[in-house]
Amino acid sequence: MFTKGEFLSALNHLETIEAGTACLFPDPEKFAFDTKPQPLFQKNFNLLAEDLKILDMNGYETMILSDNEKQIERIRDIFKDTKAGVNFNSVNQVVHE
Repeated sequence: MFTKGEFLSALNHLETIEAGTACLFPDPEKFAFDTKPQPLFQKNFNLLAEDLKILDMNGYETMILSDNEKQIERIRDIFKDTKAGVNFNSVNQVVHE
């Protein structure tokens, strides 16, 4: 069993990411994310495709995440059928808050 001090000392040589309002480590490095709300596409795949192409032209990489492989296949088929020319990578996993 470790004391709190021993545990924190053991972590000092590792890369550590803290999330939340209280930091345990001194002088944390902070990262700022320039974000904006996602537009409402409401099943308008042409509008979604146009937005993704603009992001691609601006150097963004599109990642579509789903824990359901059939959903990823469905969106890939929709973009193929509409000849949207959208580039994206898929991840068969989701991120939760």
